[in-house]
Amino acid sequence: FSVTVFTLLVAIILYVVLFILAPWLAKFYAMPEITNIVRVMSLLLIPAAINSVQVAYVTKDLRFRILSTSSLISTGLAAIIGISMAYCGFGAWALVAQQVSVQLLSCITILIMTKWSPKGRFSAQSIKELIPYGSRILCGNLLVTLFLNLRSMIIGRLYSSEALGFFNRGKQFPQAVMESINGTIQSVLLPVYANEQDHREKMLKMVRLSIQVSSYLIFPMMIGLACVAPALVELLLTDNWLPCVPFLQLFALSYMCQPAQLSTAQAY
Repeated sequence: FSVTVFTLLVAIILYVVLFILAPWLAKFYAMPEITNIVRVMSLLLIPAAINSVQVAYVTKDLRFRILSTSSLISTGLAAIIGISMAYCGFGAWALVAQQVSVQLLSCITILIMTKWSPKGRFSAQSIKELIPYGSRILCGNLLVTLFLNLRSMIIGRLYSSEALGFFNRGKQFPQAVMESINGTIQSVLLPVYANEQDHREKMLKMVRLSIQVSSYLIFPMMIGLACVAPALVELLLTDNWLPCVPFLQLFALSYMCQPAQLSTAQAY
């Protein structure tokens, strides 16, 4: 209960900050129409805060079937919503609705399947004990997120929207593959590592093994994706998107380093 309340408070504070900064961001990119889009997209923080606690609760008990089922249902329904709105001419708002609905639906489906609800009283002492660990994880994730998105922010500001479109489309395919693999690896590694956290040597062996196994999977996949990139883009996106091929190949090669980063982050 304490963690849920604290996480919600942090999400609400961040939402207020983004709500206030939205006009400045629109001015920075010379796109006044994104003010309302930023403010609505920021609402993702609230269901995402609840969802993070739900996922931790389910992952701790290794109940991965619930996570996969929830992901399948929420992603499928959100895709239907987004595609329907795009077909009806809502433009960028179709993507906004899809992103918001996937988080909201994920919270609802996990809640229904687990019948979980926070109970008890708020304990400042519990939060105080968790802040040192949680703050390091938060700072690490914020730095990674900033690093991954800083390039898009700079390209969108300095170059044309067309260049940004090719850059983001090139990142989309290898990123989708890695997010799927990372989600699976991360959900398994954290509880397994937690059970052996007091045995340093065993932990080191597990980290080495996880890096080796994930590398055996990811290296061939990323190299293969880079090799077939021109044909894949032409087949799925038509030849109008061929300028994104160099970006796709570059990202495919760069994502090969993620197994080591992910395994060590989970162990930490």
